Amino acid sequence: MGTTKEQSLKWVSRTSRRGEVGLALGSSKVSTIRNGRVQATEIGDLPHAVLTTIFTLVSDPRTRNNMALACRDWYYLERQTRCSLKLRGNVCNLMSLPYSFRNVTQLDLSCCSPWGYSVFQSTSTGGEMVGRLLRDAFPNVKDIAIYVRDAVDIQMVAWLWPELESLRLVRWHQRAMEPGSGMEIGTEVECILKCQKLSKLDLSKFYCWTEDIPPALEAGTATASNLVYLDLLKISPEGFKSTEIATITSACQNLEQLFLLCEFDPRLLDSVGDSALASLATNCPRLRVLHLVDSNEWGFLRSDVNDDYAEEEANVTRHGLITMFRSLPHLQELVLNLGQNVRDSGDPLWTNFSLIVQS
Repeated sequence: MGTTKEQSLKWVSRTSRRGEVGLALGSSKVSTIRNGRVQATEIGDLPHAVLTTIFTLVSDPRTRNNMALACRDWYYLERQTRCSLKLRGNVCNLMSLPYSFRNVTQLDLSCCSPWGYSVFQSTSTGGEMVGRLLRDAFPNVKDIAIYVRDAVDIQMVAWLWPELESLRLVRWHQRAMEPGSGMEIGTEVECILKCQKLSKLDLSKFYCWTEDIPPALEAGTATASNLVYLDLLKISPEGFKSTEIATITSACQNLEQLFLLCEFDPRLLDSVGDSALASLATNCPRLRVLHLVDSNEWGFLRSDVNDDYAEEEANVTRHGLITMFRSLPHLQELVLNLGQNVRDSGDPLWTNFSLIVQS
């Protein structure tokens, strides 16, 4: 039976020896003619396996909530097939924590209140108690987004869900510098790499210092080498420099998708140029998606966006682009957002992506 999200509750008319079954699109009842009698059959009479498949195909949270209000059976079925959940509310009110979403694999805790306070350190019961309750309520989590205040929160995440495969950290402010906490600079990123099965790391909404990330990835090479997705388009006034990009890519050599905030300004020392692009392509030959964004462009600091040419020439040249493309045979998507000129770059860009389209 072909089923889509919009027509998941619709039947296709069929004919059998015993009678005919017909259903108007959008209706929840079907008329069955058997032995000369018309009997009403409701959609609830569908086999449990079919209903489970239908519920699985519906992803919109509001639609799923409406389906759960139909009856008690549908309520339990909706809870059993829910795979993504975003929690909102006060962490201190632990009695309101739902325990019916046991099969959730994607959990978002970044919008829990009180905002700006640790999820695990906001109650008088202690972080371990909150952590145990969350782990009991959501034991199968593989993908989590969470607001963290310091390294203690990241340690709790790694302890609660050691089988994590995807992690997105959220913090819009600078790291809380609490004396005597025992957490040195850079410890936060190192704590992330305790999840041995981590394959996706998103730090695009995590405020941290640029120089903390490369040493942490280098120290946790065993986990960093498993990463296939790394988003470092972070909320920070500074981008990564050439040597830092070389350290990141040498630690994460199996990356397939990479997003970096870079320092392309040629007036700065160790700015990103041809050598950085060459080392990036050599270290990560499996890249399919690559986004390199200038930190000045990210912050909309360019003097006149209507100018055809910038005042400075970038350290990226035509030869550097050709060298990078030759080392990235699987590249399908490329974004280079620079605030400087790259002369004669049209030919290598056109030639590279024409080959991709033809293949």
